[in-house]
Amino acid sequence: MKHFISAIVFLLSSAPLAAQDHLLPEESLFTGIYYERALSLLSSRLGRMYGPEAFANVVVLPSFSREYVIVFEKSKADEYKLVCMHTKQSMGSYQYLENLKSGRLTVFDGQVDQTEQEIARIESELPADYIDVEAVIVELHVDENVGRQLYKVWGRMLYETRYPKPESLEPGSRAPFGVGHDGTMHHFSFFHDFQPLSGLTWDYPANGRIAKLVELVSASKEACDATDQNVSRVLSTKLRAFRDND
Repeated sequence: MKHFISAIVFLLSSAPLAAQDHLLPEESLFTGIYYERALSLLSSRLGRMYGPEAFANVVVLPSFSREYVIVFEKSKADEYKLVCMHTKQSMGSYQYLENLKSGRLTVFDGQVDQTEQEIARIESELPADYIDVEAVIVELHVDENVGRQLYKVWGRMLYETRYPKPESLEPGSRAPFGVGHDGTMHHFSFFHDFQPLSGLTWDYPANGRIAKLVELVSASKEACDATDQNVSRVLSTKLRAFRDND
């Protein structure tokens, strides 16, 4: 994974932009970003991301650790759940392997034998079929009132997704938006009446609304890691920041 991360700079073509306190759109779900193939594999392996009960998702892509997924679900009986998922091996490793085999990437100083050794190493560590990668899933109950607030906040943030104003872009930027070479990217999605909305963020003001949304995601991940059954209290505290802003 370390070598995959070091290769990201090679794959990026767009310049980072000035911080925007709103999510940035994309042409369609998981397209137009450097991690496209890995995200496609991840969503396929963790099919629950787009199950009938899921209304809110975020895929978190840290530069130097494994990606993970946060999902909020609502059952027909108005029962809400927080679901945290990750795969024990990064889906990015499959994309990295494909790039090495195709010749798009080489390792170290580009010597053929070293690249072949890297291919052999990755193939020895990964299941041949990505669907066989083990997934870890943690479920926590969320109080109905908190679940309703989550639905409202997540939907509002996605509906406010928009392109940045041209004057807000860094000088010399070659694209309306793009990810940076380092940091953490968050890809948010929301389902309303079976209609998907999606948006992403990489850079944002420290005290803005997107920062509060990211804090909500981080708190959800920490609750899952600790299997904290008081997650509703934790989420309610984070949601209060949005209410105080209204």
